[in-house]
Amino acid sequence: MKDRRQRVGDLSTVLFVLGNVTSLTATGPGQAETATLGLAKDVKQSWRRTVAIGAAALVVGAAVSAFYFRRPPTAPTTEQPAVRLSLFTPANVALAGGTNQLVPVVSPDGRRVVFIASRLGEPVRIWVRSLESLDARSLPGTDNARGPFWSPDSRTLAFFADDKLKTIDAAGGPPAVSSTFRVLPSH
Repeated sequence: MKDRRQRVGDLSTVLFVLGNVTSLTATGPGQAETATLGLAKDVKQSWRRTVAIGAAALVVGAAVSAFYFRRPPTAPTTEQPAVRLSLFTPANVALAGGTNQLVPVVSPDGRRVVFIASRLGEPVRIWVRSLESLDARSLPGTDNARGPFWSPDSRTLAFFADDKLKTIDAAGGPPAVSSTFRVLPSH
């Protein structure tokens, strides 16, 4: 006759035991408990081994990352000396307020700086100053300019004005329209 206490409750228990225990040799009621304790020890040891391997992998990964992403020492360059810039506007000229207007933009070759400013009663314009001089001059044709930026060769300036992207020679001259755009109102 079959004893109900020795029956398995469901199939998941059978699959668990078969998957995690190599041999279960319980011949009596007391030996089944011993096998279960052995299973718990195996699970604990497996867990500890997994944590140890994970920690070792983390340490190795951190060391490899530190080696790979380390910055090589930079040698001091003697190509261009460091430049300190103080921006004083000419008399009766004030820097324009607004987004990206108070930031002077140094040319890529490091010889000139541009900024947006205006004389009292006049529209804002682009002003150019050589870093070798304290005198700045406005560029005619750059009325209502904003967001100026240099070309890579430091010869041309581009800026936004009147819903257009315009370019102008940094030495002066008439501006050219590069493209037209429409500013959408923000909601």
